[in-house]
Amino acid sequence: MWVFAGTTHLGCVRERNEDSYSIEESHRILVVADGLGGQPAGDMASWKVATSLPQILKKRLGTGEWGPTAVRNALLWTVSTLSHGLYEEAKESSSLDGMGSTVVAAVLLDDEAVICHLGDSRAYLWNRGDLLLLTRDHSLHRLLLESGAAPAVDPGYEDTRSYVTGYVGMPDEANPEVVRCRMRPGHRLLLCTDGLSGEIDQESLARVLGAPGTPEEICQMLVDEALKNGGHDNITVIVAERIGSDDSSFARGRRVAVP
Repeated sequence: MWVFAGTTHLGCVRERNEDSYSIEESHRILVVADGLGGQPAGDMASWKVATSLPQILKKRLGTGEWGPTAVRNALLWTVSTLSHGLYEEAKESSSLDGMGSTVVAAVLLDDEAVICHLGDSRAYLWNRGDLLLLTRDHSLHRLLLESGAAPAVDPGYEDTRSYVTGYVGMPDEANPEVVRCRMRPGHRLLLCTDGLSGEIDQESLARVLGAPGTPEEICQMLVDEALKNGGHDNITVIVAERIGSDDSSFARGRRVAVP
């Protein structure tokens, strides 16, 4: 059994909220999207992604059994299709030229989450005190770090965090990634925009995700923590928790060792 909740907040600096999220309860589809900052219609782009993705995905999968392999393939196709469609729509109007959005989406199966992402919105897994990063940022900052060109402690490279190398609506072919994560009762899954991940250190993130409370309460605690640290961007989070009698603990993912 799953319980989940989401929320979004303008933050303390931005004049408008360009984040969006959606929760499709019947098929347990969770979506978080972040419109590209500084580009036209970022709020429209994220809204289109958050609201269209579940509908396209459900149509693609149909009424058959939603196994993990079928969900994986359908998510990749759906995000790529959305990206092409958003780009073609933007070309038709000069006021929309360049619009785009990140996305991180999850489909919750019985004991597994299938997560697809493009851009720098993230998914984390809290596993009974162990925090794992399940996604990797599609960003210039990550590429520079991996190449050794950008020391993690060098403030001169901070601006590269805002440049994403992949997003929904990009002119080139989109290459989203998928990760599958085994979920046990007591595990919590977090989907979020960089307004959260860029504002809270990993120790604090693990502490809040491990706090007692409902998903609604954990979402609000995360937003409050980001606001306390400045709230420099829009903040959007979804928290899902698997509940049941199984007391085991297991997870696969990338440990949080990312700046």
